[in-house]
Amino acid sequence: MKRRNQAKPTTWSVIRLAGLLLAISLSGCVGLIDRISGSSLNPPAPLVKFKAEKTIVSLWQRRVGDSSAAWQPALVPAVAQNVIYAAAADGQVRALDATTGALNWRIDLQTPITAGVSLGGGNIILGTQDGEVIALSAQDGTEQWRTTVSSSVSARPVVAPNRIVIVTADGSLTGLNLAGEQQWYNTTHLPLLGLQGMSTPVIQDDQLLQTTTQGQLVIRQLATGELFSNIAIALPTGRSVVQRLVDSDTDPLIHQGMIYAATYQGGLIAIDAQLGLIRWQQPFSTYRNLAADEHNLYAVGEDSSLWAFAPQTGALNWEQTELLQHRAISDPLVLEDALVLGDLEGYLHLLAADDGRLIARQLVGQAAISAGLVRVDDILYVQDDAGYLSAVRVTD
Repeated sequence: MKRRNQAKPTTWSVIRLAGLLLAISLSGCVGLIDRISGSSLNPPAPLVKFKAEKTIVSLWQRRVGDSSAAWQPALVPAVAQNVIYAAAADGQVRALDATTGALNWRIDLQTPITAGVSLGGGNIILGTQDGEVIALSAQDGTEQWRTTVSSSVSARPVVAPNRIVIVTADGSLTGLNLAGEQQWYNTTHLPLLGLQGMSTPVIQDDQLLQTTTQGQLVIRQLATGELFSNIAIALPTGRSVVQRLVDSDTDPLIHQGMIYAATYQGGLIAIDAQLGLIRWQQPFSTYRNLAADEHNLYAVGEDSSLWAFAPQTGALNWEQTELLQHRAISDPLVLEDALVLGDLEGYLHLLAADDGRLIARQLVGQAAISAGLVRVDDILYVQDDAGYLSAVRVTD
């Protein structure tokens, strides 16, 4: 049964983006131009020759839809029960056999999709540019409900057993039940200047953790949205509005009893999840998500440098500053003893976890790989910016 819940969206995302572009034009800030357009005024590092230690094998590739939007949304597929669900910016949604890539079903929502894919309650949850949250049946793609929120949905919906949390471009958080009915609503003041996009909250027990445009880690009660605490990741410095920008598009990372968070032009921080105490922090600048394994916390610098820190102390284990510089690399993904990253030309790079050396490389995408990668057992799923979905496997 299809239901529609109504609320009036705003145009804040357009206003904020216009302010951002104006500030960039006045300041000449290259880093923010890169973040919006995906292009770079700095030439990407050339592909180097290396001795391959592993092989990236392509299994299948399918076109989901057209994702050539003015602002490229980072759409990430989701996998459940050997079915992979993927969406494209033009409104196309596909359910494919995760092993073979065979089509199970498809649907055209005929509205630009900006956030997804998330799974919960037997449904696929997506967010749109028009400020709608849409639930489709995972079984056959039929629409179950849609709800209008305050603005364009700018982060992947977060699904808990009895809540769906939506982040919108005007800085608001909306808590829905699994039927799409609003349970709570919170809004925050946004600075005029900020990165395009928002971080995706993370659930820990009954709390919701999110990094903000003010460079803070905010903790709320999941059931009510009530503010519990906030911790400064970084404080603004400098004289100009661009220099003082400490926005965060980086999702909090919970790993082995620690909470890690980072900002653009700000810092990297580690917090004891049980005691709420800051264990270490240091200057850093990123708009990519973090990753971690037993030995390393991985962070991608704004120039596509790669850094591996000791998770408990923050000591630098290794750095790879030139290999992928200015190649607009994706969020890192840990794969056993290696790290996988996509780049602006559609290549996948496999780096050794112990020292960052390049051990495999393969052209996989038809365009840049900006979104995060998805791993299920020994298969990696990659969706590029042109809307192609690929499955690959790493072999010795």
